[in-house]
Amino acid sequence: MNLSNIGPRMQVEASTTRTRQTIKPTSTFNQVLRGGAQVLLAGAEIASKVMGGSVLSAALSSARAQIGGPGAPSASGGGSDFDALRQVQEQSREMNVFFLDLQQRMQAENRRFTTISNVLKSRHDTARAAINNIRS
Repeated sequence: MNLSNIGPRMQVEASTTRTRQTIKPTSTFNQVLRGGAQVLLAGAEIASKVMGGSVLSAALSSARAQIGGPGAPSASGGGSDFDALRQVQEQSREMNVFFLDLQQRMQAENRRFTTISNVLKSRHDTARAAINNIRS
């Protein structure tokens, strides 16, 4: 940011030090949503086993198999619900870090614009006061 020529003509130049780029997500929204549904259904399935609802447990297991994705029960019985939960938590952490960085960059840009605005307003007010003093 350069504020030059403090005389009658003022030039304001704002320049960025890097180009703006969005970070490519490591997984699609569909994958994240599928992982969340898997974790939710796995918890419901476990709860239904504890409460003795074998029919409900079987239905939830079938629903998880239809959704597919990480943690879904397969024919061999593989897939860990805890791995799916860890993956969802890791993705959530990465998204939080990304959004925190984005928020900090937006705040820095807001501070730059506020500074320029305040300088221009002060300059305008000073010039207006000078003109009013000349008219008086």
